Amino acid sequence: MRCCTICSWVLMPQALCCPDQSIAAPICSIAAPICPNLAPIYPAAAPICSITAVISPITALTCPIAALTCPIVALTCSIAALTCPIAALTCPIAALTCPITAMIYLNSALICLAATQSLSCHHHSMP
Repeated sequence: MRCCTICSWVLMPQALCCPDQSIAAPICSIAAPICPNLAPIYPAAAPICSITAVISPITALTCPIAALTCPIVALTCSIAALTCPIAALTCPIAALTCPITAMIYLNSALICLAATQSLSCHHHSMP
């Protein structure tokens, strides 16, 4: 439950942070290939996608709770990919702020990952 508390600090719902480990790993493995595929299409999302591709397999192996970082970051990537082209058409200022917002979400995910790995996440025994 300590991992849930850490995740709540970065606005991650507890239901997403502390699922049964049997569903955490499959979600991560599904989300991992989706995010990098968006990178060539949406340059603004590329930095997030590249980091997600590295983080997702590591978190799946180290801690089932931290594995939830992967789909959360993948979702952020999808949102940024959809909103940045629209913002670029409507307002140049908004287009500049979109990558910054995306990095804030990414930093929150990395904070959650670091915190969960520093705590005793391994009480959820891997299968």
